[in-house]
Amino acid sequence: MIGIIVSGGISFLVVLFSTLIGVNFFKSRNIGQQIQEEVDFHNHKKGTPTMGGLFIVFGTFAGYALSHINFWTIGEGFKVEITSMNINVLLIFVLALLMASVGLLDDFLKVKAGRNLGLKPSQKFFLQFLVGLISAYYFIHLNYDSSFYFFSGLGFDIGFAKWILVIFFIVGITNSVNFTDGLIFFFCFLFIIEGISVVIQILSFKYRKKRVFKMAPIHHHFEMNNWAETTIIVRFWIINGIAVVVGLGLFYADYVLFGQ
Repeated sequence: MIGIIVSGGISFLVVLFSTLIGVNFFKSRNIGQQIQEEVDFHNHKKGTPTMGGLFIVFGTFAGYALSHINFWTIGEGFKVEITSMNINVLLIFVLALLMASVGLLDDFLKVKAGRNLGLKPSQKFFLQFLVGLISAYYFIHLNYDSSFYFFSGLGFDIGFAKWILVIFFIVGITNSVNFTDGLIFFFCFLFIIEGISVVIQILSFKYRKKRVFKMAPIHHHFEMNNWAETTIIVRFWIINGIAVVVGLGLFYADYVLFGQ
């Protein structure tokens, strides 16, 4: 637990300072985000430095690595030692780096072309699916069982379908994070809502020739209804706060009922 806290603290500081340096560097070279024509109400964001995921990935790796360097040993004083790292954690970092590389390539192509279009949707989906496939294979290699659990004591063996779900969630959550456009942060429930709104919009327009929302993902719908960004953010946080409370309640109920 102490290692996790130290790692998280170091990662936070590294991301904070590297982002500050990186943003100034990108601004000095006019490396910024282009705005999609349909969302002209985001024109004030034109030129906002992009590729910030670099610093999050770097900070995460740095935090984990530095937290495994011991500078002080009781009874021996100052002594630099590198403690062993969990190989499985490092491999998960590699998988995360692969997925982050897809986003980096997408942002790079946008900056290079000077437009809000990097990888084609089919190209991006293929690369994300490939990373998801590699991740699923890795989990299978670890001999994880194929049961899907609603609660600790309530699970079903769904066989190979579990690994399809793993790929679906990896690709789905990754795209949902992209859909938020940096408007809404760090809460998974909101990412799911954003992703579902896009799916609903696409299916409705394809089969009914009608749009459910003025624009998807759903935060654009509220923006087009003249909601201020701060209003959307605060209200989404409230909704997600309720979801967090429900999630904690379910977690505690699971512990009470099944003791795990």
